[in-house]
Amino acid sequence: SVVGHVVFTGSPSPRWAPLQEFAGGLGLGDRIHFLPNLSDLELACLYRHGRATAVISPSEGFSLPVLESLACGTTPIVTADSAQSEVAGDFGVQVPAGNHLALVEALNNLLAAPPIVQPDAIQHARSFTWDRTAQ
Repeated sequence: SVVGHVVFTGSPSPRWAPLQEFAGGLGLGDRIHFLPNLSDLELACLYRHGRATAVISPSEGFSLPVLESLACGTTPIVTADSAQSEVAGDFGVQVPAGNHLALVEALNNLLAAPPIVQPDAIQHARSFTWDRTAQ
């Protein structure tokens, strides 16, 4: 399998410490990064240089991270049959809710393939104007 780096962003979570400990036990502690409170520019850089964005929360309102990922040319991995998958359209990789093996497979597939920026995905993200989204 292919190994990359995993970056967690957003508000600090009590779940971060057990994840770091688990990754350390697997010898992968140097590949897990926790970066809370990033600026918009820093977050955009992560999206642009990432190979995938996993937005797999079981319940999500509109899912701006999916749009941000698409707008930066990065493929989002989303929970199937969710608001995230609706926003991603045909440009996201869908995994069943709670299926960790499917998530790992999706990540491995995206990391193993050459990065491809999809102009149609970027245009899809641009189509979500504030007016359209409010409707």
